[in-house]
Amino acid sequence: MKIDMQLLGEIDRLQLSDRAGRLREELLNCKPRVVSDRAKLAMEAWRETEGQPIDLRRAKLLKRVLGSVPLVIFRGQLLADSDTKYFRGAHPHCDYDGSYLIPLLQESQGEVTLGGPAEKGILGEEDLATLLEAVKFWKGKTAVEKAREVATAAMGTWYDDLVEAGTQRYEAMAPVPSVVDNGRIVNEGLRSFIAEAEKHIPQWVDTRDDDIEKLYFWQSTIIALEAVINFANRYSKLAKDMAAAEQDLGWRAELEKIAEICQWVPENPARNFREALQSIVMCNLALKLETGCSTATGWGLVDQYLYPYFKRDLHEGRLSLEEAADLVHDLLLCTARKEWVAELSWRDFMQKQRLSSIGLGGPNRQGEDASNELTYLVLHVRG
Repeated sequence: MKIDMQLLGEIDRLQLSDRAGRLREELLNCKPRVVSDRAKLAMEAWRETEGQPIDLRRAKLLKRVLGSVPLVIFRGQLLADSDTKYFRGAHPHCDYDGSYLIPLLQESQGEVTLGGPAEKGILGEEDLATLLEAVKFWKGKTAVEKAREVATAAMGTWYDDLVEAGTQRYEAMAPVPSVVDNGRIVNEGLRSFIAEAEKHIPQWVDTRDDDIEKLYFWQSTIIALEAVINFANRYSKLAKDMAAAEQDLGWRAELEKIAEICQWVPENPARNFREALQSIVMCNLALKLETGCSTATGWGLVDQYLYPYFKRDLHEGRLSLEEAADLVHDLLLCTARKEWVAELSWRDFMQKQRLSSIGLGGPNRQGEDASNELTYLVLHVRG
């Protein structure tokens, strides 16, 4: 790919906007919070779906979480996204591992360690009480605990000895893809995935397929993706309501734009660079609220699947380079604001915050350098 050297020169001269600078300072200066909103909703959903197939139970759990978890848009945000109602925060996922929180809560004195021993999140008394309830509720019911039982049965005390020596408990790693198909999400929208699942169900009936797991998978796929679309629509309504009460004309206009965009994506194909970014941010947030685990946060090669939107908007004058840099900054901010309450044995490995990955550059399928101007813009903003 031929790089536009003039554009690279303009990227080198870019300065962080005042808006982005304020948000970055807020990130650096605020203390993370550990909250229990998701834990409470997950327990409610699991009680209501007792006896149903596991696929449908997990999909309905996500539907309950995305349909009721508190939403917030902080002043200055261009992309709607917040894992918790605080600027930095984390939801412990007791339904993923019903026991990992016990030693963390036992040592808690108003704070809980997050990724590593140096990073702590504030934990209020009400949230602590709810999390203790959740720990008891999920005890013995989770896949991680079942995997731990199998490992112990197979290796005896060796496994605990390895963990004590500094090995992470690998059964606590999420059994999900590290990177979802963000390229298809921005190009086709979630409605295309739903249509594909809906097409398979009558075919399954017509062929009299006796593999009921297929049906459960397609049904749960539809429930989960509809939940993500509704989640974006909740953000759209929040932005619209905030705009109606906002006196600052500039911020009101941004809120109205957020409302319009979240009404369109990720349900539908993105029409421009900002919509493409909002689409992947919303889906990544939904995935974080579903699993809460580090391996579910990869963004893939953002400079590849977002590049056509970036280049076209610049070329057609719908986007300035300064505006593109601000949007990229918000993408990076969305990643930096998310926290993870890690399992105790991961402390030394994690050191700080949660794991996340944004892919850039590298070779294409022909072995050629795939870097482009967006690659350099992301690196410049990150620096």
